[in-house]
Amino acid sequence: MKHLLTGLCALLSTAAMAQQSPTVCYANRLTPVQQYVCQRTPLPLHIDGRLDEAAWQQAADITHFVDISGGNHPAPRYHTTAKMLWDDDYLYVAAVMEEPHVWATLTKRDTIVYHDNDFEVFIDPDGDGHNYFEVEVNALNTVFDLSLTHPYRAPQRPFVQFQWNCPGLLVATSVQGTLNDASDTDRGWTLEMAIPRQALASEFERVLEAGKQLRIGFSRVEWQHTTDAAGRYVKKKDRNGRPLREDNWTWGATGLVAMHMPERWGCVQLSPTTAGTTPEAFVTMADAAAAIFTGFAVVDTGFAVRRALDLRALLESMERYARELQALHGGLDSINERVSGMIRDFAAHVDSRQEELAASAKRVTVARDRVREMMDQKRLSLEDGAKERFANLERVLNEAASFLPDVSALRAEVEAARAKYDRQSEELRRIRERRLLRAEHALRNNPTAASRRHKGPFEQLKRIQQHDEEKKHSA
Repeated sequence: MKHLLTGLCALLSTAAMAQQSPTVCYANRLTPVQQYVCQRTPLPLHIDGRLDEAAWQQAADITHFVDISGGNHPAPRYHTTAKMLWDDDYLYVAAVMEEPHVWATLTKRDTIVYHDNDFEVFIDPDGDGHNYFEVEVNALNTVFDLSLTHPYRAPQRPFVQFQWNCPGLLVATSVQGTLNDASDTDRGWTLEMAIPRQALASEFERVLEAGKQLRIGFSRVEWQHTTDAAGRYVKKKDRNGRPLREDNWTWGATGLVAMHMPERWGCVQLSPTTAGTTPEAFVTMADAAAAIFTGFAVVDTGFAVRRALDLRALLESMERYARELQALHGGLDSINERVSGMIRDFAAHVDSRQEELAASAKRVTVARDRVREMMDQKRLSLEDGAKERFANLERVLNEAASFLPDVSALRAEVEAARAKYDRQSEELRRIRERRLLRAEHALRNNPTAASRRHKGPFEQLKRIQQHDEEKKHSA
């Protein structure tokens, strides 16, 4: 029954969603994606995690880090800033994370680094949602990198290469405070990363060139912590001993607790301008299409054509998505009707069973009271018979005493039996009185609720007590 009710509640929730507009149900997944114009660095950067080069100081900041689910979920507890630069050989990524207690435990390459606090970079070089990769780093500069053929939610499970190592990757971290020391308060930690062109390119494609747009996602994983008896950082746990769920703070919300949604990552445009100068405006796909039809040279023609084709592909995918949503909407309506029918049938079944159980309970109560009454009558009859037999036996003994010389021993046995019987009768009488007092107390305190349980026994005990008093007076 419990599992049935749980299933019905889940179906009701799904059916309730069916009554809402798709734009309401999926509002957190339909927000605009983030945009960033990534400028060039005039000189190669030294990857040391310090971010003290002039180019980093002049690069535009990314500060819009929110809860991954979006909507009304709590804002991140600590501030996060990211920024990017590029040159002909590398795409550079930096992150500055406010963190009053910097701690990490994992040191082996390609362990699941997000079991520590970490910063994660997701890159889809051509923006098609396939063949992308991920790099995760903790404060100990431990790297976990992998590549995927397509997202996990695709109909066919993706081919995930956990053994893949980003070729030529350069990573460094720096802690502003003390690592793994709970006795003080830290300012935070920084991450600096250089991803080589060879890791981004497919075959001989030139990915790092002005005008290109990449899909890039940033995520920061943060665990709530406490300290153990030895003063070491440990994750907070719930009452069942399991760690509390981690926080996921991302560059723009994906709408779900899932980063493997490339279509929700930010769109990064590689600019020909140098950090410290004024960059061009971000070119949307609509701008690229307008450039083709109006001849307005916002970007080079080849880039405009690619953007227009991307726009057409996006519109086609949106049409397919709308058809799928419409079909899903109709399917949910059907599910809602079936669930409503199941609930009506279940309610009718429960009502009929309740009536049957009530009738059965009434029959059981009547039978129980009848059995108790018969037992009381039988007990009274046995008591009266026993008293009469003892009186007859005593009379016979008195008559026999005149002519039986050894009747005294037999009389002593009879007296002992009588005394035993009297003790048992007195004990039964006290038990009946206690039962009568309890019944009277229950009926006085709660007559309505107690009447069904105590009324029958109370009347029976009254009859027994009245019978005893009549016997006593007649004696």
